[in-house]
Amino acid sequence: MTARSWRPWGQPAIRRKRLAKLIETGVDCFRLNFSHGAKEDHARRLDAIRTAERVAGRPVGVFADLQGPKIRVGKFVDGQITLRYGEIVTLEASKEAGEPGILRLPHPEIVDTLETGDILKLDDGKMQITVTERVGKNLKARVDFGGELKNQKGLNVPTRRIPISALTDKDREDLVYALELGVDYIALSFVQHGDDVREARALIGDKAGIISKIEKPSALEHIHEIVDLSDAVMVARGDLGVELPPEQVPIAQRAHHPRGARGGPPGDRGDAHAGKHGRRADADARGSVRRGDRGLSRARTR
Repeated sequence: MTARSWRPWGQPAIRRKRLAKLIETGVDCFRLNFSHGAKEDHARRLDAIRTAERVAGRPVGVFADLQGPKIRVGKFVDGQITLRYGEIVTLEASKEAGEPGILRLPHPEIVDTLETGDILKLDDGKMQITVTERVGKNLKARVDFGGELKNQKGLNVPTRRIPISALTDKDREDLVYALELGVDYIALSFVQHGDDVREARALIGDKAGIISKIEKPSALEHIHEIVDLSDAVMVARGDLGVELPPEQVPIAQRAHHPRGARGGPPGDRGDAHAGKHGRRADADARGSVRRGDRGLSRARTR
């Protein structure tokens, strides 16, 4: 297995000459971040990449990274509340503004799914609460790590699979557009189970490969199925580190990477098992891609 790199495309546009130089020096896959930017921006950037690859004389891959379902707390009457260690707070499924002692979540499926003992991490793990009991339709939770919780900060549930699709309405719209542009891969964010990959494959067909981003512990529980259904797997260590203790992230990553290594290049596994695009890849969020000799390059000859 060899290591290659992919290049995330940041805010300022990079001139075509510089893009060609990046390709010549080893970048073989570019990321279009659909969490930010207008459709016209992505089209312009993809055009620049394709022009640069012709200048460099070497094909490169491009993948559309979909935003995925970012779960957040609701708003608060005063814009924020203070969570104090040991305090018992109430969790309600509502779009109304919360207040001191009450967290209102615009995600009823979360409140319905959680059980006693489940952990919720708030604002990228800066704060943590644990569910202590259910009272009617609401939940009570104890504050384990407190702080100032502001409007619409992120919410992570590491102890339970949340019954929501990995594709939001925005993702579905972006997916159609990315396929129209002709990207080579679609990256799915917050994959929890093989069903998430199946749902995406039903929409994508054979128009592009699928990169499953491993960002949740529930994905690790179903990693074998996810790997078998995907064309590539990306371990997003930053997001995974919010839901897992940071010291466990490299252990989890090391434990599951050998699946790709044991599989070897597609030629060693058979085209059917290697996927429709004839390749298997492991990637991490910093950009290294471990794969066989054919690499994470364009899925189709243009």
